[in-house]
Amino acid sequence: MDFINDMAAAVGSTYGWEGVALGISILAAFVVQMVYHAGIYARTARFRLSARRQILDSEPPVSVVVPMFGENSAYLDEGLQILLSQDYHTYEVVLVYVGNDDNFLADLKFLQSSYPNLRIVNIEHTRYAISAKMVLNLGIKAARYEHIITTTADAEPVSDRWLALMGKAFTYDDVILGYCGLESRPTLASFFSRAQRLSESVEWITTAIRHMPSGASKHNLGFTKTLYFGVRGFGHLNLNVGEDDLFVQQISDGSNVGVVLSRNASCVEKCWGGWSWWIDLQKSAATTRRFYSPRAKCFVETELVSRAVFFISVAAAVIAMPWEYAAAAAILLPVRYTAVFLTRTRICRRLGERGLVMRHFMFDVAEPVIRAYIAVASRRKDDNAWR
Repeated sequence: MDFINDMAAAVGSTYGWEGVALGISILAAFVVQMVYHAGIYARTARFRLSARRQILDSEPPVSVVVPMFGENSAYLDEGLQILLSQDYHTYEVVLVYVGNDDNFLADLKFLQSSYPNLRIVNIEHTRYAISAKMVLNLGIKAARYEHIITTTADAEPVSDRWLALMGKAFTYDDVILGYCGLESRPTLASFFSRAQRLSESVEWITTAIRHMPSGASKHNLGFTKTLYFGVRGFGHLNLNVGEDDLFVQQISDGSNVGVVLSRNASCVEKCWGGWSWWIDLQKSAATTRRFYSPRAKCFVETELVSRAVFFISVAAAVIAMPWEYAAAAAILLPVRYTAVFLTRTRICRRLGERGLVMRHFMFDVAEPVIRAYIAVASRRKDDNAWR
């Protein structure tokens, strides 16, 4: 303690109280950043679900529920074919089609004749809005098996072993979280949206591993019918969103959630636009965050705020302070980024994400600003999110 007091006094006499305050903010933010990236997220990168105690002796039969709004012939030819060709012993695909096109429904019936494990549930369009939660509810009720995996017609598995890995995860936990990335395009907007998806996914993956699950991906989510009906289905029915993150918080007790970190267990979501499409999607999804537990929100916000404080404080030191002070502050940047680089590299390798790590420094600086904008924008009522 005397050493710290002597050092503070020496810094104060040389650089004034501004130098002391700036130094404290730099060091405090740096310590928090290292705790997250060299500690918490590094443990996430090493996580193995197989280290947990098994609750089932073998992989159970699985029902994959897919809501489809409108006619999507491309999905029938690609994504659905991948689902129906999974390397798994016993499963069914329950496709819930919302539409009135008789020709498209005939195509579905024809496909069903070739795949006995495909079940079709048809909901005709009405003048009343039909939410994804209503569609999923019908699909879950129609499912034959106890263990359910939900995905969407906007996403598809990257491997024919996807269901085998997700099904095996059910031998360890009743709620299974899988990763879904965004398809890669050769644009800067695509890089930022993919990096944002990865960053948010790492957060909810980490909170799940730490027994305080806060989120999930609706494109790759598993649970049991017992849990679903135990909470009487999806909550927050006044919202069109939340069938992933808020639902996981409903059915989780902290100890029944498992995460599958494997490229072959991941899905890829199709992009339907550029940066504006992604931001609109983010603003709708952010509507649910007001319902997160204070602990989960604090976990995410602490990292973001400390990162912003660190970058701003180092920039202030470089601009306003003498060269030796500026150099001491600036040297912490590569130290922090090395920890971030090593952790992100391992996580990206496990999830099958490519082309993100080497350019991560751009997103690393921009993310707190992007998150702040989305948080402010989501405070306005979003007609796409609210019913």
